Amino acid sequence: MKGNLGLRPNFHHTDTPTIAHVHVTVLAYHILAGILKKLRTAGVHYNWNTIRNILATHIRVTTTMNTKDGCVIAVRTCTAPTEKQHTIYNKLQIKHTPLGRKNIKSPMKTQRCSAEK
Repeated sequence: MKGNLGLRPNFHHTDTPTIAHVHVTVLAYHILAGILKKLRTAGVHYNWNTIRNILATHIRVTTTMNTKDGCVIAVRTCTAPTEKQHTIYNKLQIKHTPLGRKNIKSPMKTQRCSAEK
């Protein structure tokens, strides 16, 4: 199971962490099997490594800018999904961009933003 999930070995010294580790691995494997079955039913026959490689480039990006009044503006957005990513998301019936754009204005360590004054 760990080979399919791409997990590294984890050595525990007591029973409780070992049981928890096995439980999480089995749970992850069932989720993986469900995803692969749904994709195969929809006509997508990629293996798990291929799916992970395709989806790995769809990321969340944070761009930060300093303002004249000493604040920092952070803009968080998702990258645009590729055609293959669109196909996988459509077959799994999930959103292409699950998180919307978010703007955050915060003061630098010792200053207050003009918007806060």
